[in-house]
Amino acid sequence: MQLAEQLSYDLPAAAYHAGMPAAARDEVQSRFLGGDLDVIVATIAFGMGIDKPNVRTVAHLALPQTLEGYYQEIGRAGRDGKPSRAILLHSFVDRKTNEYFHEKNYPAVDMLQEIFKKLSHQPQPKLTVCDRTKLDEDLFHRALEKLWVHGGVLVDAEDMVLRGDAGWAKSYQKQVEHRLAQAEQMARFAESHGCRMVHLIQHFGDDDDPGTPCGLCDSCRPTVCAVQAFRPPTAADIEILQATLEALREYNHQSVGTLHRNHAAGLERHAYEILVSALVRAKLVSGYLDVFEKDGKAITFQRLSITLTGEAANESDLAGLSVPATMSTRQSGTSSRAKSQKRDRTKGGAKRPGRTLKARKTRGSAQSATLEAALRAWRKTMAAKKHVPAFRIMTDNVLQGIAEARPADESELLAIPGISRTLVAKHGDRILSIVSDS
Repeated sequence: MQLAEQLSYDLPAAAYHAGMPAAARDEVQSRFLGGDLDVIVATIAFGMGIDKPNVRTVAHLALPQTLEGYYQEIGRAGRDGKPSRAILLHSFVDRKTNEYFHEKNYPAVDMLQEIFKKLSHQPQPKLTVCDRTKLDEDLFHRALEKLWVHGGVLVDAEDMVLRGDAGWAKSYQKQVEHRLAQAEQMARFAESHGCRMVHLIQHFGDDDDPGTPCGLCDSCRPTVCAVQAFRPPTAADIEILQATLEALREYNHQSVGTLHRNHAAGLERHAYEILVSALVRAKLVSGYLDVFEKDGKAITFQRLSITLTGEAANESDLAGLSVPATMSTRQSGTSSRAKSQKRDRTKGGAKRPGRTLKARKTRGSAQSATLEAALRAWRKTMAAKKHVPAFRIMTDNVLQGIAEARPADESELLAIPGISRTLVAKHGDRILSIVSDS
């Protein structure tokens, strides 16, 4: 909202997010499609299904979670075939943010195992199991859902649970590793040194593409990059660059990590990789990914190979390189936010042994009890129709939040924590009707 307001001083701009009333969102979308708005500041969901041919720029203000999602999102620009651009702004803290959401969405295997141990082959109430695990209620529901998806627990429409397939852990671990790999691929793309388009083409496995650099991205044409500044290398930079090339002349195809340890140990790894990117841009070296296994897991890393141009490069050539400029506060400026997120993670994952079943039953005022019962009855009916556990329709916390807030319209419903646009689109009218009648 704040960014949209700032941009609106100079451009026709507006915000678009799930917390807005449906009518307001529809108005913003219509104005954008009609050409009355030049800029939309929105979450990624806005672009889904939007077919506006003359979008000239798609800018990401943080690191996306997957390359697949990023590629789809930048594809919304230039559908009319005219020149357009994609801008990706990212920082170190974006990786930490994605890690935080990963930890939130994919609880540790040990946590799911703790729930599995408390299950039996006889049905028992879900909340009884929650109390026995002494897990935070929100965390319990997230873990239980993952356990259900992977077959470790059976849940009926009445929220009775019993033990499922004992082999659930292998499937869950595979999914977790896949999600982590996707996040790592996105980070590697953002920090890579070669042609961006070649990187994307190789990622998606287009074997027919010759791998020719696009000649348009920040790597291929750094001097005309819109959002990246460059500087000449310092004397210290040149010394490190020389040492790197000498090492590759002596023994080619070394890993970036090895080169950093042996020839730039006094420099932070990220700062060294920035210098390496200058070598890649100048085609003095080329980079490629390699894989090794550790504890049964495949870990990717980058190797460098010196080119014929690099073999002949001298100090004068290195002095003429363009090194990406970075802010000195790149690391330190994010520390307070990172610490805040760490506190949030600790708080979110902490056990609350005092939250007993009795305490949950007395949550909220007596006035909301009738509404909560009506919502539970509706949820049970919906779960039975769809043959899914009740929490897949709506979690207990969301249900209780509705009962306490008693929303009068869609905007108030969306303001309740845990309510998504999808839930409102599917069941919003019915939920508001239940609230009105109770």
